[in-house]
Amino acid sequence: MKSIFPLFYIIYIYSEKDFKAREEYTTPEILRTNLSAVILKMLALQLGDIANFPLMEHPKTALINDGLRVLSELQAIDIDQHLTPIGRQLAKLPVDPRFARMIIAANQFGCLSEILIIVSGLSVQDPRDWSKENLEKSMQLHRRFYDNQSDFLSLINLWNFYKENKTELSQRKLREFCQKNYLSYLRMQEWFEIFRQLRLICQQQKFSMQKHEGNYSSIHRSLLTGLLSFIGNKSIDKGYQGSYDKDFALHSNSTLFKAQPKWVVVSELIATHKILARFAAKIDVGWLEGLSKHMVKKHYFSPCWDEKREFVMAYEQVSLYGMIIVPKRRVHYEKIDPEKSRKIFIEDGLLENKIKIKFDFLQKNFQLIKKANYFEEKVRRHDLLIGFDRHYQWYDERLPKNITNTHELKSWYHSLSNSQKKQLVFDFSDVVLDYYHNINWSEFPDFWVWQDVSLPLVYRFCIGDENDGISVQIPLLMLAQLNPEPFEWLVPGMLQEKCIMLVKSLSKTTRKLLGPAINVVDDLMKYIDPHELFQAGKSVKIVLEEFCWKTYRVKIKSADWGEIDTHLQMNFQIKNSQGNLCGSGRDLLELKSRFKQHAGFSNDVKPAINQKKVFHDWIFPDLELVMTHVSPGVAVKKFPVLVDVGDGVIVDYCNDPLIAKKTLQIGLLRLMQIKLKLQLSFAKKNLKKNHSFILLFSEFGDFETLFDLLVETVIFSGIDFNKLPKTKKDFMIIFNAIQLFFSEKFHQVSDALEKALVLRKTINIQLKSMKSDYLIEDLSRQLDDLFPSGFLQKVLFEWLLEYPRYLQAIDIRLQKKITNPKQDLSSFLNFQSVWQVYMENTEQLSIDDFYFDEIFWLLQEYRVSLFAQKLGTKKAVSAKRIKEKIESRGDK
Repeated sequence: MKSIFPLFYIIYIYSEKDFKAREEYTTPEILRTNLSAVILKMLALQLGDIANFPLMEHPKTALINDGLRVLSELQAIDIDQHLTPIGRQLAKLPVDPRFARMIIAANQFGCLSEILIIVSGLSVQDPRDWSKENLEKSMQLHRRFYDNQSDFLSLINLWNFYKENKTELSQRKLREFCQKNYLSYLRMQEWFEIFRQLRLICQQQKFSMQKHEGNYSSIHRSLLTGLLSFIGNKSIDKGYQGSYDKDFALHSNSTLFKAQPKWVVVSELIATHKILARFAAKIDVGWLEGLSKHMVKKHYFSPCWDEKREFVMAYEQVSLYGMIIVPKRRVHYEKIDPEKSRKIFIEDGLLENKIKIKFDFLQKNFQLIKKANYFEEKVRRHDLLIGFDRHYQWYDERLPKNITNTHELKSWYHSLSNSQKKQLVFDFSDVVLDYYHNINWSEFPDFWVWQDVSLPLVYRFCIGDENDGISVQIPLLMLAQLNPEPFEWLVPGMLQEKCIMLVKSLSKTTRKLLGPAINVVDDLMKYIDPHELFQAGKSVKIVLEEFCWKTYRVKIKSADWGEIDTHLQMNFQIKNSQGNLCGSGRDLLELKSRFKQHAGFSNDVKPAINQKKVFHDWIFPDLELVMTHVSPGVAVKKFPVLVDVGDGVIVDYCNDPLIAKKTLQIGLLRLMQIKLKLQLSFAKKNLKKNHSFILLFSEFGDFETLFDLLVETVIFSGIDFNKLPKTKKDFMIIFNAIQLFFSEKFHQVSDALEKALVLRKTINIQLKSMKSDYLIEDLSRQLDDLFPSGFLQKVLFEWLLEYPRYLQAIDIRLQKKITNPKQDLSSFLNFQSVWQVYMENTEQLSIDDFYFDEIFWLLQEYRVSLFAQKLGTKKAVSAKRIKEKIESRGDK
């Protein structure tokens, strides 16, 4: 009788607590297995939804969802959970769906042999024996099969190694071989058997085994099709970021354990105290997007108009299971978001005029907006234009909804009739608000026109910018011909604001006497004709000073003026002949000084005669002003001059009117000297005999200097500097007059100067013997005023003749001081009060200008009337008359 008892028993021993906590029965396989294979078979057999299938034990919804997710990843099912063609192929392969997907991909990539080896190898337990007793030796032997980039290729190396020996060794020898190389004979045999079965199934499915070895890319791309959720990115310090933010580390047995490449794919994840990955391989992140198009998520950012491509472009970021595989890539945005692309096209392409094709309607609209923008710059406002949104709406209403790029616009535009095209052009009312029509635009001209000068103006409204306000563009050649005073008037539309700011800039004491600035300026505008004063070239500050004195009896001094806003001062932009900017600034005098080397002579204009020819008489054509056009609408004056070259003169032209005037004077002097050659020779011979005179003059220069200056003084006494001769007729009239009086006047001025120098020497001796007091100081100052360095070049003939009388007056004063000191002090204080007023109101004069100033010589006459009345004065003078003359001329 056969025993009913088993031959052996297995007894499990548990603690009571552990035993009671366990389930009564083991978990059914349906609840433990990978459901992706089950679901795949059910779909292939058309058994319906697994959730509704009458199973005795239903798996959890989460497990079902995981199975469906795997099938979706493998492209086995579509969004409606129906089998795809790939899914039907997977169902025919009796292996895990992930391995089946690798096999199908390998058939396409031409690496089926290698993938079958890998898949069959992953299907069995690792055949390598990691003996604890001989761990180091076993690891050393296994390293022979390692591939530096892939553990999967290490499997192929092991397969090839075993296969070579399998064909040559007997079964016993093969077992010994496996034992010697720390390999499991049974697992190796199982591996080969699974490979054989898979190859047979592939042949049945008519898959082709390639004749050549598959390359690294094709093998690992095939693996990736089944392992997309098993990739990792080396973005953390001690491991990899995996799918769904699961971090893992490579197993120490992996050939990549030390290398730690940026991207890897692994075959499985093992949860121990941390998640470890087995069988890893280095992959190119560029492979992933093509293999996972059905799984990737795309994010788009920074859409903008691309002027070069003439499309709306954006940056695309591609991620797979939370890992970014394409961080930033330029893509066309139109198919992604047509509505937003259209909006960007209108805003950036059309409204900003950033398209290559210059459509006629766009150019007109843009120019109209640009013109309106410039109007805002003129009046320094930002509220004249209709808003940007209105312009967008205008285009949005007129363009078809499908237009999102230049090419579509071009195609549509060319299909329109002329009348339809005109409807795409703005009216002025589409650009500006009604307020625009209330502004007097004639007060903001585009050209600064003064007398016969016309210069372009540029308006800029940008507080803090160096060109904020109004800029006038001045040709470099014209710079020397302009004075700062006319530019102070800016343009009519800004004059009132400037005047108000000037009044407000006055010192607090002065401003209180005037009252509200706006009332003062309103009264000023009723009192003056701005255009007339502007054309006269009068300073705005001088006009304000005169008006405040006459209207309010408030005296404004230069120290009372403060700073005003930069935009209320003209900005000067200096342009060269090529139209390039040479320099700019708000101080015209500083710019003239900076570029004075460019303001002299110029050969840009060629007269009818040869400029290099030297003339000894006026046998050349009349000197005429020449206008040279340096730019459209802008002409530079070329002033004719006679340049002294020693033995004669040449004709040239000069840009600077002041240099031209002085050069012409010297040239005329040279011509006069040549023509007066005989008279000059006689005068020089007589002067040379007067040794005492020459000696007295020696501290100012030698004999030649004395003679030349005396001749210059006499000749210039016959020339009106305000009306220099420009024709031969005028020149000869002046020459004939000088020829008649030359000898007499030369004797007069020589005699007067000699007497003055004799008296000066006597007076200096007396002053050195006296104790220092106010008298010494005052007389020393007077002598310095009368005899400055180079005084013969500065003092006119008529005043040189008075020098002996002025020196006699000083000598008489010295004698009277001894007899009546109180009277001298009283007279000195009277003179000092007038002198002080004069000095305060002539601050703008240079030292040389004093000697051409009539009031300076009246003050010398006033000294005579105070200290030596018996000598008489050339003109009737008094303190009151001199003060009235100072105030009446309006100078400071």
